[in-house]
Amino acid sequence: TQEGAVLCFDEVMTGFRISKGCAQEYFGVTPDLTCMGKVIGGGLPVGAYGGKKEIMSMVSPAGPMYQAGTLSGNPLAMTAGIKTLEILGRPGAYEHLQRVTERLVKE
Repeated sequence: TQEGAVLCFDEVMTGFRISKGCAQEYFGVTPDLTCMGKVIGGGLPVGAYGGKKEIMSMVSPAGPMYQAGTLSGNPLAMTAGIKTLEILGRPGAYEHLQRVTERLVKE
């Protein structure tokens, strides 16, 4: 950021729920790092992070920081995540979700 601090968006709760570009797109903010949870796996247990090149270059294999996890790259979670993103990318997907949400709130 302008102040030299690293801005990290924790999209675990907001990821894809308000926009395909998550809260950061909705609010027009570009963070240095982004963290996401099960939403990228279609609700299955998985997580991911990403960010600006100068930060991500510190992560293995390019950099010295190693990151791994039991569920990293789980084929089922990745397939579910890809399908979820395909569905959210369809025209009118978020408008449909808004209508369903409004209906559920009323009932």
